[in-house]
Amino acid sequence: MPAHAEEAKVAAIVKGLDNPFFQTMQKGIEEQAKADGVGVT
Repeated sequence: MPAHAEEAKVAAIVKGLDNPFFQTMQKGIEEQAKADGVGVT
C-alpha cells in the first residue's frame, strides 16, 4: 500500500512587493502554482 502523499509546497521569496516588477512576479508564481496544484508560501 502506498504511503499517503502530502500536497506539494513551494516557498517563494519575492523582494519588495512595492515594486510593480515583483508584484507581477508574485502573481505569476501564484497563478502557476494553482495551475500545477502546488501550494505556495
